[in-house]
Amino acid sequence: MQEPRSPRRHTSLLWVALALLQGGCHSTEAAGPTPVSPREVTPDMVTGVAAAALGAGGLFIMPLPASVLGQIPLDTAREQTLQFAKYVTNNLLLRGVVESGRGGYWTDPHRLVLCSHDVHFIRPQIAHPDIDSLPDQGRELLLRKFGPQWLLALCGEKGEPQMTVQVALEGNAVRFLGGLPIEPDPFLLSAFSPHGVPLDWPDALPVSAERAVRFAYDQLGARITEIPELFVRGDSDAGAAYDLQPGAARNCNRWRIALDRDVAVQRAVGAAVRMSNVVYVASYSCRGTDVAPLLQLPVEAHPTEVSVRYVDYGVSPPRTYSVRVSVASPIKFDVVHPASQ
Repeated sequence: MQEPRSPRRHTSLLWVALALLQGGCHSTEAAGPTPVSPREVTPDMVTGVAAAALGAGGLFIMPLPASVLGQIPLDTAREQTLQFAKYVTNNLLLRGVVESGRGGYWTDPHRLVLCSHDVHFIRPQIAHPDIDSLPDQGRELLLRKFGPQWLLALCGEKGEPQMTVQVALEGNAVRFLGGLPIEPDPFLLSAFSPHGVPLDWPDALPVSAERAVRFAYDQLGARITEIPELFVRGDSDAGAAYDLQPGAARNCNRWRIALDRDVAVQRAVGAAVRMSNVVYVASYSCRGTDVAPLLQLPVEAHPTEVSVRYVDYGVSPPRTYSVRVSVASPIKFDVVHPASQ
């Protein structure tokens, strides 16, 4: 499966915001996407830890890490997300990012409140990119971009998610007060990034944990044994350089689903059959309106290392750094289907 890739970008605030606008501006229809699979999980679909975490209404009580390295503990992320929402309200470009994600519908971010049930810990795909050979600003930027993230949802008065804020846990000293950054940061959107949730969509994410579990169970008939894990979704190109869109965790992610037995899957009828007790569920693309879940597996010849690049525009001529890092979780995937009998 070929993941969507983004062009090389300057890392200025304006350039990144424009990229987010381009990535989120897919729909101006009068309504949001229509759910294509059920959302609720029933007790017969889960066992073990997953069953213990299933709460009322068929929704998971998602655990959060007991302790996480980094500068942004969850309480700080929550408080700063509300401050950042005030900043988005008063920033025409960022407010446009949110409203384009909602299909062009108006929203007033500073009037939103934290949703009661939508906090996600996003796991990274590559190992810790704190590389001594990079300049300080480069290390900080790569830590923000490729490291673990919080993803928090903000809801309207009816409890409907309207906006998400992605908060980098590491390399993130950005703070807001009174709706403004305390200190200017040219790479602010690598620390706090907004996205809009399509109108009338019931979840903060295109594919929720419950929809991913329900889809895997319906497709494969195997019960789910563990609480789904959410990973940010990037890709490596033909030159093994890894990248992901800044702030793309709301639209560009993938659920890891553990099963109670091996299942047989294949890319297409007649293709080789693969056996696995772990599958991944995600939409095909990173478009915010692509909400149809698909079964995926890591490619068999999977890379163990990738390159990450940083361009230092503070020197003339600009200098490009390329460093090798280990892969911490799968990056390249095939779409698969239950094997034909």
